[in-house]
Amino acid sequence: MTHSGSVPTFPEPFLAATEKGAPPIQISGAQLSFTEHKTVTKADLAGAIHAETGLSKKASVDFVDSILGKIEAALIAGDNVKLSGFGNFCILNKSDRIGRNPKTGQSVTIEARRIVTFRASPRFSDRVTQAFRKRSENRSRESVSQ
Repeated sequence: MTHSGSVPTFPEPFLAATEKGAPPIQISGAQLSFTEHKTVTKADLAGAIHAETGLSKKASVDFVDSILGKIEAALIAGDNVKLSGFGNFCILNKSDRIGRNPKTGQSVTIEARRIVTFRASPRFSDRVTQAFRKRSENRSRESVSQ
């Protein structure tokens, strides 16, 4: 990966994956070994990219930071972000509303604000649900056989 100013450029595998019709880069679960309640971090994603593509660790971290930076910049600009097969990040404008202080019961005006929401795509949700069911079935079989 080379840097021209602050905009990183990426090697051919990443560029090919962005072309229309090109297969997505596959990141196997080998590097992202998930346990029951693991939180996946940017470092985990960068490590998986490093293992799968052979990019240096620094280039992998820069790649993850670049993608997340682009998503953040789009949301700050007020644009929605649609990642096909994954989900949508959307900006919602919340108007002023009346709320209550739970401690005192006093009415309080909650000011207008913008929030970011994420909605998983149906395809992504289905894959996660199927994987969860399969894992649950395997655990049930293991517990019965013991």
